Amino acid sequence: MKYTTRRELLGSVVSAAAAFAAPSRPNFLFLCPDQHRFDWMSGNERIPIRTPNLDSVAARGVRFAKVTVAAPVCAPSRACLAAGKEYDNCGVAGNSDDYPIEQKTYYSLLRDSGYHVAACGKLDLNKGSHFQGLDGRVHMEDWASPT
Repeated sequence: MKYTTRRELLGSVVSAAAAFAAPSRPNFLFLCPDQHRFDWMSGNERIPIRTPNLDSVAARGVRFAKVTVAAPVCAPSRACLAAGKEYDNCGVAGNSDDYPIEQKTYYSLLRDSGYHVAACGKLDLNKGSHFQGLDGRVHMEDWASPT
């Protein structure tokens, strides 16, 4: 079985986004829940758990059963994912740092290629400032809210 790296995955997502014309582009949903372990879904014989809705989504998409994160701490890990970069190059060393506004995200690359990009929950890219705005949208236009 061939494993895909985070960089390869993000590169292929951005490439696919740029390659498709607006009417024929596929929709995709990227779920990134906190502390959701792959082995806490049905299919794990050691834990008798039922997750029919997650199973349905996974059956129609891609399920990553063996993954690692670029950083063990929340904000740098999310920054690495957003930037498509390794920890040493993502610009966020710890939870007290904000994501560099001038650094592109794959969210903004998708937006710039014509996708409608939205997020629900936390992106945690400005965790250091402890201010998300009254509506939770601080820097969303920078990071990829629809224009």
